[in-house]
Amino acid sequence: MDPRLAAIVSLGAFVALALVFWLLLGRARGATKRLAYRVFLFSLALGIVALGRAYGLFARASLPFDLALATTIILVVIGNLYAVRFCSRCGRMHRNFKATACSRCGDPLPRHGFTEEPRRAPLDPTDPLGRRKRTLPKK
Repeated sequence: MDPRLAAIVSLGAFVALALVFWLLLGRARGATKRLAYRVFLFSLALGIVALGRAYGLFARASLPFDLALATTIILVVIGNLYAVRFCSRCGRMHRNFKATACSRCGDPLPRHGFTEEPRRAPLDPTDPLGRRKRTLPKK
């Protein structure tokens, strides 16, 4: 193995690990961290595809396998982008969809990872599903 390649791979792994820790614990605007997370996920997916091409995975595989692998990678990336939310004010990463407010600063969290739009307030504060109170008609 080429020693330069080992140094490049170890440097890349260190940068990726530092980025993950910054995404989890660092303080920055939510939009900045969301963009960094998207770039990280897409570069990770491209790295997996490049590694497969380097080892000849796509040269020996059939077309349906190639399509299934590409679809799986795309679905995993999209699922992670949807599931991870960042607080707009402090940038804290949240994967719990039950939480409506940031655990660090208390700011409302977005509905999902593709938007910064916060959840709508429920109509009935006592009903967790936010339904309207039902009233019986008078006779």
